[in-house]
Amino acid sequence: AEVNLGNVRRNLHTLRRAADGSAIFGVLKADAYGHGAPAIGRTLERAGVDGFAVALLEEAIELRDAGIQKPILVMGGYYGQAWGEVLAARLLPVVYDAGQIEGLARAIRFADRDPVKVHLKLDTGMARLGVRPGELAHILDVFRRFPEVELDGLMTHLACADADDPSATRAQLELFDRMCADVRAAGFHPTVRHAANSAALLSHACSLEIVRPGVALFGVP
Repeated sequence: AEVNLGNVRRNLHTLRRAADGSAIFGVLKADAYGHGAPAIGRTLERAGVDGFAVALLEEAIELRDAGIQKPILVMGGYYGQAWGEVLAARLLPVVYDAGQIEGLARAIRFADRDPVKVHLKLDTGMARLGVRPGELAHILDVFRRFPEVELDGLMTHLACADADDPSATRAQLELFDRMCADVRAAGFHPTVRHAANSAALLSHACSLEIVRPGVALFGVP
């Protein structure tokens, strides 16, 4: 396969217009969908992307080793207790259970580091990973117990944003809004929210402060 990096840059600029001011975190999971994550990442960084999102810690480390400096969001939530690597690579972890928060807090204490920002994944219907509405109060209590871990972002994953019927996506976004309001009512002040994948961004289903296009970077509508 031949990857045209000029086309990748143009796709980013097209998505920038669709994002209407939202920060763009390009999703480069699975080796940038088979296109070669290091080369794609360097191209997008030079073209002005705001950050990156990957599924696995190993994918994030590969980008850092390739010289990528922009923020890298690790969405999969599995770190294998390798919190030292997360800290050393200056990654932005996504968390969704108490063990992750506690493990990261202990690593921060051991390294004598300043608090580390994380994003909390909320399960609004994908039913894969994330905090469900009935679990939210408990997880917020855990954040209170470990101030080393700063709740700075809220995210969810839309299950079927590319479906012809938008009702399921609307329901997820409405639940996401309610859960975000509950977080703020509990005294937390996350600065960013994000939910939109490529399909949601291009259909203008939502934008929020960050959008996460993946396949659209490679010309898939």
